[in-house]
Amino acid sequence: MGSSVKKKMYPSPSCSLLFPFLTKVPSSALSDIPRERSAVLSRLARTALQMSADRSGLVLRRLEKGDNFAPVPENGVYWSLTHKSGWVGAVAAQQPVGIDLERIKPVRRRLFAKVAPKEDWDLLRGTDENTFFRLWTAKEAVVKAEGVGWAGFSRCRVAAPETGGRLELVYQKRRYPIAFKCFDGHIAAITSRPERVQWQIVSAW
Repeated sequence: MGSSVKKKMYPSPSCSLLFPFLTKVPSSALSDIPRERSAVLSRLARTALQMSADRSGLVLRRLEKGDNFAPVPENGVYWSLTHKSGWVGAVAAQQPVGIDLERIKPVRRRLFAKVAPKEDWDLLRGTDENTFFRLWTAKEAVVKAEGVGWAGFSRCRVAAPETGGRLELVYQKRRYPIAFKCFDGHIAAITSRPERVQWQIVSAW
């Protein structure tokens, strides 16, 4: 497998700008065997991560995971991966970062109450599928940045109403700004300290 993105020389890293990569996965690349499918998605996500690191001017060679299977930073470089059957995503940064993506699909009403209390949905001013997956991916991004996994999902709350396409969550008094990208029936969310995010969408072939 190759990538349609050619190797480029990029400027020195910047803490104020993130370059998350989203890569479309051709159906022909996916096996019906779950283990093989997972291996393909993992490999493509790591390729996207390398592209993000290159684009940000960061060096990331070893990808290790620690407690809660959280990614371990290497030499001050933080990283996060996400994948679904049709897309993978990844980002490298100089500060804690989290990324998640989901396909927008019908949701049973009872799941809304499990994901967040009424107070959070009132702040979001909506309980449709788009709003559900905006909050879901935002929470996933935050717990990934925190390195706590599902254990912190319920403690991640909406801090304020969404404005200008951005949402802010709070986890144990730490505020996390969320940036979103909607594409191909999916939504991706990313959180970190920078105010600017430049999404990169590429093909795996």
